[in-house]
Amino acid sequence: EEKVKVAVAVQAKSKLSYKEQQELQKMPATIATAEAEVARLEMMTSDPALLSNPIKLADVCKKVGDAQRKVERLYARFEELETKKA
Repeated sequence: EEKVKVAVAVQAKSKLSYKEQQELQKMPATIATAEAEVARLEMMTSDPALLSNPIKLADVCKKVGDAQRKVERLYARFEELETKKA
């Protein structure tokens, strides 16, 4: 049990790797792009042509959900990297 506490403490104090630093640096732009995709897809759901086609509407709604989950994952990763950096 004591070894686990020490390992967790060491992980918490570890620095970002070069790859993680690069990822963190690009994260705001990556999140902005993902959020723009969510907005684009959400706008599509109000298109009358799409609303009259239930199959395409269902497909776009699924894509909206997938895009929203991607944004959530990106924010979680961003927070993880920021916490590790501190």
